[in-house]
Amino acid sequence: MKKLISFFNKIKVYIRQNYFPTEQDKSIKKWRADNGDYNLIPVHELDENSLVMDIGGFHGDFSAEIYARYSCRIKVFEPVPHFVEQMRKRFKKNRKIEIYEIGLGGHASTESMSVNQYSSSVHRNVGKDSINIKIEDIVDWLDANNIEKVSLMKINIEGSEYELLERLINSKYIHSTNEIQVQFHDFFPDAKEKMTKIQDKLSKTHELTYQYPFIWENWKLKQ
Repeated sequence: MKKLISFFNKIKVYIRQNYFPTEQDKSIKKWRADNGDYNLIPVHELDENSLVMDIGGFHGDFSAEIYARYSCRIKVFEPVPHFVEQMRKRFKKNRKIEIYEIGLGGHASTESMSVNQYSSSVHRNVGKDSINIKIEDIVDWLDANNIEKVSLMKINIEGSEYELLERLINSKYIHSTNEIQVQFHDFFPDAKEKMTKIQDKLSKTHELTYQYPFIWENWKLKQ
């Protein structure tokens, strides 16, 4: 029965993607055609002195690729303990990659997070397991750690990006963050409205270098 249900679900997805595609379906198709995972995500103006903040580190693939290309300093933020453990083993001998077992957000809190082996979120149920995680206010963290400039801030935090970016935009640090690479998520009823509002605010300080709605987009500080 499970196999039959899985088969019909795949058919439903195929029909939707090919005959009634959503905005995200169209973005995914274009992203794949442009080979965005290789041609866009890791391509930045960085060097060994650059500071990258990887917010939502997961397994560390983004940080590994960025370090391989640019040998820059990377601070990785991931609140899920078993993901953190995996990354600490992976980057054990790399002194330029620091792992922080916290999440960054728009305010400090302790949250209940739903987790599975592939993803995690405080905004939706992705599995049967849940854990309590620590979130630190991004501005407070930047203040406490005397961060004067961020070359690249990558944000993939399963719905919490909206509040984090609002907090960042309303702080002095928006003017010292050179690039912001963010994945917006669409599982909120008003996600598109939230995204558009943030994009309008970002456009005052940054210019859009590429955009695939609800997949990835990148903003660079205006000169």
